[in-house]
Amino acid sequence: MRLLPAVFCLASTLAISSSDPANAQTPETDETRDWEGFVDGVMVAQKEAHHVAGAVVVIVHDGRVVFHKGYGFADVAERKPVDPSRTLFRVASNSKMFTWTAVMQLVEAGRLDLHADVNTYLKGIRIPPTFPQPITLEHLMTHTAGFEDRVFGLFAKEPDTRQLVDILRTGMPARVFAPGSTPAYSNYGAALAGLIVEQVSGIPYEKYVEDRILTPLAMAHAVVREPVPARLAADLSKGYEWTGGRFKEQPFEYGHWMPAGGMSVSGDDMGRFMLAHLGHGAIGDARILRAESAKAMQQRLVSFSPKIAGMLHGFIERNANGEASFGHTGATIWFHSATVMVPARNLGVFVAFNTDTGQRAAAQFVEAFADHVFPVVSAKEPPPPIGRRSSLARFTGSFATTRASESGLTKLVKLFTTTVTTDEDGYLVLGGASETTRWRQIEPLVFTQVEGNRRLVFRENDHGDVLDFCAAPTCTSVMRKQPWYGGLAAQGIWLGTCLTIFVVSLIAFPVAAVSQWRLSKSGLARLTRLLGWLTSLVFVVGFGATIGGMTDINATILLGRASFALRVGLALFVVGSILVAALAVLALTAWKQRWWRVVGRVSVSLVALAGVAVVGWLCQWNLLGWRY
Repeated sequence: MRLLPAVFCLASTLAISSSDPANAQTPETDETRDWEGFVDGVMVAQKEAHHVAGAVVVIVHDGRVVFHKGYGFADVAERKPVDPSRTLFRVASNSKMFTWTAVMQLVEAGRLDLHADVNTYLKGIRIPPTFPQPITLEHLMTHTAGFEDRVFGLFAKEPDTRQLVDILRTGMPARVFAPGSTPAYSNYGAALAGLIVEQVSGIPYEKYVEDRILTPLAMAHAVVREPVPARLAADLSKGYEWTGGRFKEQPFEYGHWMPAGGMSVSGDDMGRFMLAHLGHGAIGDARILRAESAKAMQQRLVSFSPKIAGMLHGFIERNANGEASFGHTGATIWFHSATVMVPARNLGVFVAFNTDTGQRAAAQFVEAFADHVFPVVSAKEPPPPIGRRSSLARFTGSFATTRASESGLTKLVKLFTTTVTTDEDGYLVLGGASETTRWRQIEPLVFTQVEGNRRLVFRENDHGDVLDFCAAPTCTSVMRKQPWYGGLAAQGIWLGTCLTIFVVSLIAFPVAAVSQWRLSKSGLARLTRLLGWLTSLVFVVGFGATIGGMTDINATILLGRASFALRVGLALFVVGSILVAALAVLALTAWKQRWWRVVGRVSVSLVALAGVAVVGWLCQWNLLGWRY
């Protein structure tokens, strides 16, 4: 939903708490007043729509900060307002921009080569040769190194005191794509680049960033340490969860991979960072990169397709209503932020929220900003060509993200696919968890959004079959086409059929046992029926426990604390698999020995077959065993 149409009418009737204007260092100008009118309206709408406790917005233009303002509270209980100059926000993956800046500093010093095997620089850790092609810094910068994603335990409630090299060595994800072949966003890859900075420079990563980036830019309210040092701890915003109609304060989230997401920074200091990159590596006399290096960072390194935004030297390229821009977004559990720089306009914006509802708020703010600065007049949508529907059939199917685990139970994220279909009007329709959009084909593999300005691009494999797609405004991971059985519908039928057999057997087997108790049956026959009933019970209870144990994604997945219910569910799956093996043997014996009538033997066999099918389903999704 676009915010802009509702912004100004809301602004006239609603109010939002903001920090004292007396704290502002930005001179009052017509441009500042114009920005304030726009931003105030957007933030009013954000507070109403998303229930954010606090936020900050900083806008830079033509070499200076033209607007900065805090909204709401950094500490709700103390009614402490957000101060754009002092309040620190956790900016998560926005931290990666500092890591890539550090990498480019070492490149311009001749100490790093973006095209060299990263193993050349690593000490105490080695990337295995899973593919013939080595991983390079360019691959790390562009999220094309090919690592699987690891989100289980991405955050923690306690700091990890080990050295960065030890953390990365023991937490190395599998290599699942050939380097350079597939965009798949990787926190591990960015952290590995930070380790290279540390080992090549001989300076701990945190100190390197402080000495070579933060201090030269006078970013006194920025730090890449956890916990935040005492001198800045009082200025750190609290993180909040909106629940039960109120803001619930949450503890600090520690990240294991500092170079990928450990920065805490004030709005004003992020403004200085944007000014340095828009100023070709310098603010006045303070320089962190040579001009040619800073300009190189704004050049595209790779792209999923020339028809869509790609990756620069660590910066994420994006299309803002047709205007080329770059930056990054960031998300912890409670904090959400976005940075966008538009070099042709010498313009940049940073926005951050301190509430779990802020992810959509940040995305909508960037959309509203683009609509305000780069308005697009929507042309009348032309009708799709007659007969187009049949030619679109090759694009249909289920697509799952490449940013997923292939070795852990969080592979389950691939169950929640995007379904691509066609409608009767000849448009392509993308249906996902959050929205459904329609697209009109404008080139052989390129589509434009109906009633929008986004672009959708497909790729083919070597055989000319549709392989994957990416949709604007950014393309750091792609959606890969799944086999016919990989979609949510097919997987649901597979599992649902098995569970239905189990539930029916839980009722039918005891009824059969009671009705036939007078009949003479061998002890093995009675054991077989009991084993079928137990197998059904174990799997039904196992799925119930596993689903119940994973309902709190924050606590179970992101904080890496497997609940008791989840552990029990996974244990029951192991027990069930053993029972299935025994039941399969006994089901065959039942046919040889002609126990019961045909319907009885079929019933036991169905449970055994359902058990085998469920074991296969569990193996497919890494749910057999404790594969966190």
